[in-house]
Amino acid sequence: MRAKVFSLLLLLFSAALANVATDYQCDPSKCVAPNCRCASSNTPGGLDLATVPQFVWIAFDAPITQDNYKAILTVLGATKNPNGCAATGTVFASTQYSNFWLIERLANSNGLEIGTAGMDRSTSKTSDYAAFSQQITGGRKALSSLAGIPKSSIKGNRAAGLLYNNNMFQVVKDNGFLYDCSILEPIGQGFSPSVNQQIWPYTLDYGAGQVCWTGECPSKAYPGVWEIPMWGYNNQDGSAFYQDNVFDPVATYDQLLTMLKNQLTWRLEGNKAPMGLFLSEHWLSNSEYVRAAADFVTWAATNTNVWFPTGEQLIKWVQSPVTASAMKTDTRFACSSSCPKGSEVCDGCDNNN
Repeated sequence: MRAKVFSLLLLLFSAALANVATDYQCDPSKCVAPNCRCASSNTPGGLDLATVPQFVWIAFDAPITQDNYKAILTVLGATKNPNGCAATGTVFASTQYSNFWLIERLANSNGLEIGTAGMDRSTSKTSDYAAFSQQITGGRKALSSLAGIPKSSIKGNRAAGLLYNNNMFQVVKDNGFLYDCSILEPIGQGFSPSVNQQIWPYTLDYGAGQVCWTGECPSKAYPGVWEIPMWGYNNQDGSAFYQDNVFDPVATYDQLLTMLKNQLTWRLEGNKAPMGLFLSEHWLSNSEYVRAAADFVTWAATNTNVWFPTGEQLIKWVQSPVTASAMKTDTRFACSSSCPKGSEVCDGCDNNN
């Protein structure tokens, strides 16, 4: 389903342009940190770019099966953040076909943030409020009750198939989610005019400041709800690296690794907008794709001041930005472990090691 949606994106682009909030207006004198931010490519806090950390947000979108679990661990490897803590990221887990004990291990043993991608991915851009509520709140309830993830820790949402509308955003708002990450961000227009100047996460206080390729742009305001854009990938000449579909590519190992390195290099030379490493089930099921992602993460960590946060950590930094040097002692990025030591219990941890 998802691959079919993505393969049609280029054909639908001109139609999507009509689905952008062309009247987007945000008053930066009223929309101020920490709870509001206008859509913009401006670096948060007005920090000198030389002092701004470069974020690479690794976001997995797949049911957590044994194979996907192994692929996730391969991508993360032994990579560390500059403060010595393990590189982390976010898993948008759909509950259908997932192994909840493995989700618990990813959260407690590996420190990943767990978000929801619904239950069975049955919603579409025409779904009503009740359907989105069943999927989103039901997914969070299942992750909490079956994987032991506190509901208060499940703060991110990803639309099934990236198909969304006002009803979905209203459910996200009504149920206290911190952020959504469902809106694609093509490069070369709007607040991402070039590969060196791309949009930062922002709030939906004034609606969406993006083109809505795959869903219906939120036409209402959702104060306090953050949107982390799904930044697109580009070739060296600036053209879109889409081929058959967007985040389920058809490419070789070398093509993927080169492409990913380019995305980060352009950011390091530009406005330091976060880079998203968006890994779907299609990507995780291909050993060469997994190897390319893992080798990219290893290479990215060799660059100065590159951090691998969770979605929540990324937003916390945007809300209250500090320099890269200050981050090493920033408690928001401290090493986290939910694994008590002692006798073995069923909590996804190796308690006696």
